Amino acid sequence: MKSLGSYRKSMAGMTLVELIIAGAMAAIMMTIAIPSMKTWSAKRQINAEYREIKEAFRSARDLARSNEEFPFASICPSADGTACNGTGWKDGWIVFGDLNGNGTFEDANDRIFLVQDKLSSGSLIKIEDEDRNTRSGAVTYNSNGYTSALRRFNNADAESLIVTFCNSIALGSDGNADASYARGVILAPAGIVRNTIDYDGNGTHEFPENEELTCPAS
Repeated sequence: MKSLGSYRKSMAGMTLVELIIAGAMAAIMMTIAIPSMKTWSAKRQINAEYREIKEAFRSARDLARSNEEFPFASICPSADGTACNGTGWKDGWIVFGDLNGNGTFEDANDRIFLVQDKLSSGSLIKIEDEDRNTRSGAVTYNSNGYTSALRRFNNADAESLIVTFCNSIALGSDGNADASYARGVILAPAGIVRNTIDYDGNGTHEFPENEELTCPAS
């Protein structure tokens, strides 16, 4: 049985060496944990926002097919939720009944059905065709659910658009947003909306099959 004196001795404070070791271990753990938390946060943000825009495009297509009042429906970047006035898709967007199908919201003729506010800080988003031509304007669906306007965009042979999401929280070795965390939504001319996938299993999604997604610069 331990004496009271030995018990008190065993409960004495840590030595200086032990404190130094504990501090070093804590610093190492923080060094590991902080990047992991940033990566987790970036992934969570990317996944949430690309699901939102995927559902927005689906909503625009469903609106065009089902609403007899409007033969077309469009989705466009919007900075304030009242017009197609966004400088990019990360400003937010609106889905609206587009009476004449011109991809421009007009108060007298059109009606807004869905509003998305500005995306969170660090979000990066771009829309391109298969030839990597950037699209900043509206995407319009007709009453059959087709995005016929896509074939009129820059390249008559372009068949699909790709919406790519990245986040500047997760940076690669070059200091830019890490494309391995990029996620994409594919918009086909027939109106089908689907996700990109990692075809070759290297950790980065591709579209088309042999071309990896890249993150926008800003």
